[in-house]
Amino acid sequence: MNQDDCLERLGLTPPPNSATEIRRILAAQTDLESKSQGDGDQELIKLTCVQLFALGDIADSLVIWNAKQCSFDMSCSIDVQLLCGAGVDETLVYLDDLGTDPASAAATYIRECITTGDFNDFTPPDWLADYRRYYGV
Repeated sequence: MNQDDCLERLGLTPPPNSATEIRRILAAQTDLESKSQGDGDQELIKLTCVQLFALGDIADSLVIWNAKQCSFDMSCSIDVQLLCGAGVDETLVYLDDLGTDPASAAATYIRECITTGDFNDFTPPDWLADYRRYYGV
């Protein structure tokens, strides 16, 4: 499956019952990308992160963080805002409560990005609207 197939089949705002499939696709592509630094379908990785963001499940913040960390290219391509589909404050509370190393790293990164202004005027609906324009849907 490539980005176009995934977008056509599941849409930018996929049905909630597709979350498991999206996570499976993302995990497979992230694994390829992290093992070989470029063999994963980077556009598909980004799209599946946007789809999970659109679903707004706070637990996906770590799934998206893992994808963001899988290679240098993906760390640049996946916007930090995609970690916060459930909202910035809610995501930070969730990550802090988890207390794992990846959760702490993600929370620290989000806080640094807040300080630099990356979240000024951020709302998940507005961010998703930007992605609708980006993908032409």
